[in-house]
Amino acid sequence: MDKVQLYPIVKTLRIHSILIVFLAIMMVYNVVYLRNIDDKLAKVNTKVNIVLDTVNLGMGDLEKLIKYDEKQINCLALAIYGEARGEKADSMIAVGYVIMNRAISSSSRYPNSPCKVILQRYQFEPIKGALKSMVLATLKGDLQFPYMQNAWLSRRIRAIARDIYYFQIPDPTNYATHFWSPAAQRALGRPRPKWSTELRVMARIGGHIYHE
Repeated sequence: MDKVQLYPIVKTLRIHSILIVFLAIMMVYNVVYLRNIDDKLAKVNTKVNIVLDTVNLGMGDLEKLIKYDEKQINCLALAIYGEARGEKADSMIAVGYVIMNRAISSSSRYPNSPCKVILQRYQFEPIKGALKSMVLATLKGDLQFPYMQNAWLSRRIRAIARDIYYFQIPDPTNYATHFWSPAAQRALGRPRPKWSTELRVMARIGGHIYHE
């Protein structure tokens, strides 16, 4: 067999050899990679166990955390009801996130919980009268969410408030901490808020304008 006839065979063998080497390398890589994953998982499990041992929450502490969350969710729902009950879900979500954004803000201007945020003076106008009484009752430990005139709407708003509180839905306001309604201001015969000309507009949702 001459060189011309041997050339295709040699070429094919070379290609096969390269493929075999490549497959061997990939197999070794996969074995090492999987071992690394096992090692990482073992370390994560160890860290989790250490953290759990350190925290060592009892049932009493867990119940306190659950009650605290329920209070904050109820306050958030009451504020959403007062500010946006006549609007669509996206507007309700936006109003709720303004409250949450204040609560998680590093600014000393805002308290660190939704209940305290909505009770700040001159901030959330609907939180007065019956609604304010409901917020105060919630803070005193009344965890039975008060269903107002429209029970279906109240349940819907509370579900939205829960999703916002646990950050289960996106923030449509781009982390806004202020909002106002041009229509409401006109109806009340008031000028636009002074801060609305100073703070950057982050979103326009429903009848509200949201600012940073």
